[in-house]
Formats: sequence, structure tokens, C-alpha cells
Amino acid sequence: MKKHLLSILCFVVALCALSGPATAAPIVQTGTTYTFYLEGAESDNSFIGQTTFDNVAEFTTRAGLTLTVTESELALADGRSRIRINIAANGDLFPSVGETAGLAIGLNGDGLDLLLAVALDEVRLTFADAAGNTLLVSEDLADAVDERSPWTGFFPAPAGAVGLDSIGGRGASNITFDFFVSDIVTNVPEPSTAFLGMIGLAGAFAARRRQRKPAIRA
Repeated sequence: MKKHLLSILCFVVALCALSGPATAAPIVQTGTTYTFYLEGAESDNSFIGQTTFDNVAEFTTRAGLTLTVTESELALADGRSRIRINIAANGDLFPSVGETAGLAIGLNGDGLDLLLAVALDEVRLTFADAAGNTLLVSEDLADAVDERSPWTGFFPAPAGAVGLDSIGGRGASNITFDFFVSDIVTNVPEPSTAFLGMIGLAGAFAARRRQRKPAIRA
């Protein structure tokens, strides 16, 4: 019975080692540029800004307002990651009451430069006021993107934008883009993990051989 348990234990160790999750890696190449687009349907103020994905706040101006742009990445469970871009202003980004907000990432062909082949699972846009109160959280907008698997780093397309209704005149001074992605490349075990798996398999094989070895009789 003990020999059976040893064989099973070794096999489980090997299986866990070989199929365990890979270490989370950055998705967007640090130091590369991308563009973001803002426009109000009535107030206009059409604006394309270019900034660097480097987790460092950068500043620009639009229609008399100062914009602060920041980025971050977060590894989630089950091999997923969240890419976040935040645009904050010192005033209402869409001042005309009830107007539609036009937004995009990568307009004019400068999207996010991705290091890995990932699928775009979900996109959420959150609007907040200067006090941090949430004004609107969009529905999942991933369907607006044509090339989602693998994702090309654009939202929604190199020459397109999305429109969100009835955000104007509500004091929206903060916009957060959340892109949820998942790795579509088969994970290869790290050398140490593969070595552990080989040890487990070898142990299972040895235990199996000991179990089958015939007894020697006098």
C-alpha cells in the first residue's frame, strides 16, 4: 500500500510542477509611446496627446486644462492582467451638458506596444469627478475592438473612437481605461520547475519498478 502511495505522490508532484502557472510578465513594453484621444460632441476640443508607457506621470494641456496621464499593470489570477491608463484634469473634460464623450487609445496608428500575444477579454471606462466620486462605469466595450485575439494594442482601432453618451456637464475630470487581457501563448515551465517535474516523474517510475520487482526466494 505504501508503495502505491509513494508512486501517486511522486506523480502528483511532477504534474503540479509541469503544469503550474508561469510568473506574471509585463504586457506593455516600458518606454514606448502611445496616443490618447479626447473629444466632446458639442464642446469639441478635439485632442490627440502622445505619452510614454512608463508608470510615470506625464503632463499636457487641453482647452486650458492640465492633463495628468499615468499607466500601470496588475497581474490578476488565472493568467490574466489588467492594463490601466488614467487621465486626470483640473476641470470638466466634457463641459457641454449631456454631450457624448469621444475616446480612443492609439489613434493615428500609435497604440500600445505589447510584449506578449494576449487576448483582449474586457474593456471598462470609468468617469469620476474631482472629488473621486464615480459618475459612470461603462459596459464591456471589448466588442468595439476588431482585433482582439491577439490584441493589437488599439482601442477601438487605429483610425476609430468610441462614444459614450450623456457624460457632458457632469464634472467628469477623471477617465480610467481598464483593459483586461489573458495570455494566449502556451506557458513553458522555467528550468527549475521542469527539473522538479522530471524528479517527480523519475520518482514515480522508480516506485513503480520497486513495486513490480519479483521477490527472491531462498
